[in-house]
Amino acid sequence: HHKPGKAAIEHSKLVSTIYIADYYCQAEGLGYGVIQPEDQNLLKECMKLVEIKPHALKIIFDSVQVELAQMEDKGLL
Repeated sequence: HHKPGKAAIEHSKLVSTIYIADYYCQAEGLGYGVIQPEDQNLLKECMKLVEIKPHALKIIFDSVQVELAQMEDKGLL
């Protein structure tokens, strides 16, 4: 998932989706890793491939933050 452009064509959308999720988790401090400057261009390519707009990602990750907070409140994290 670190190099989605190298994925087989039949897996390209899945791998791109995982790349997008990984990128945003790193950007939000969830998980490990460092975002590199070239990652921004790759992110845009992946978003285009899976046909998702930036505002949609914001909605998704706002929901993820809420879910994580609820899990933490319940002692699950």
